[in-house]
Amino acid sequence: MAKWKSYKRKFTYNKYHKSSEEWLKHDSIKDMKERQFIKRQLINSKGAICALCGEPIEDMKECTIDHIVPVSKGGLTTLDNCQLAHQKCNLLKGNLTNEE
Repeated sequence: MAKWKSYKRKFTYNKYHKSSEEWLKHDSIKDMKERQFIKRQLINSKGAICALCGEPIEDMKECTIDHIVPVSKGGLTTLDNCQLAHQKCNLLKGNLTNEE
């Protein structure tokens, strides 16, 4: 009888707890939805214009979210700390702030 109880515990643990891959997949989907929401909010408020070069963003595939204060320097992913930028402009900027 004791063996059956231990088997049942293992089964319920595996059945109701997510694996590490499932947690990573869940987090990446959550992050993707958050980025999409921020992009939409920035486009609605400021238009689809690159904050770094001032040119319009023609294709949403080249549109990225640029952190004004980079994440590596303590910046958060909030609407106040984000701006739209071309992918190339954002890569050139790197982890610098707008003032640097």
